Amino acid sequence: MDYAIDTAISLSGTMATDATSVLGYLIASPIPPASPGRTSGEWRNRSSFAALKADGSVVTWGDSSSGGDSSAVASQLSSGVSQIFSSGYAFAALKADGSVVTWGSSGTGGDSSAVASQLSSGVSQIFSTDYAFAAVKADGSV
Repeated sequence: MDYAIDTAISLSGTMATDATSVLGYLIASPIPPASPGRTSGEWRNRSSFAALKADGSVVTWGDSSSGGDSSAVASQLSSGVSQIFSSGYAFAALKADGSVVTWGSSGTGGDSSAVASQLSSGVSQIFSTDYAFAAVKADGSV
């Protein structure tokens, strides 16, 4: 089992399951912080969290209107996500195929439907502020 906790330590361990042994062990290994207040693979905004799993899927929780509820885009977050970005109350996921998925508050970038056709492929990087996202395409356009 692997566990990640707020102190940026990963714990993995095996507990004995037979009746003759009652001892188990835990091995701690550091997880380098990706930025102050979070670890690699975890993103947060002002009231929600998103975690990028090793299989490329995303799990979200927290305030539903701020991206804690990603059910509207769940099928798009089930695989292929390579990075997650956050604004004040929304998230954006960059997928391995160069497409972008957004969710959360529309006032802070959670609704990208007006530019969906431009975000369907070719995006290489995303930048964020408290109120918006900007996508940089492979050809350098924004």
